[in-house]
Amino acid sequence: MNHKSKALGLVLQHFEISGGKCSEIEVTFKGTKTWKEAIRHSLCTVDEILLLGKKLPLEVLEYYVEVKKEINKL
Repeated sequence: MNHKSKALGLVLQHFEISGGKCSEIEVTFKGTKTWKEAIRHSLCTVDEILLLGKKLPLEVLEYYVEVKKEINKL
């Protein structure tokens, strides 16, 4: 899965957990409190993965650094 797809997938998962409806068009929910919460929680998830640094292969760490960049663009 590419970085952008993974980033969007993580945010959408957290969006659903926060009570959002993924069936809505992205433009509709961008900027809502729930969407912002989903971004924040997704960044926390990626940060936790990156904290495992010594236990993960370098390419996995590099992948999640790129995922974090994509989340920040959303």
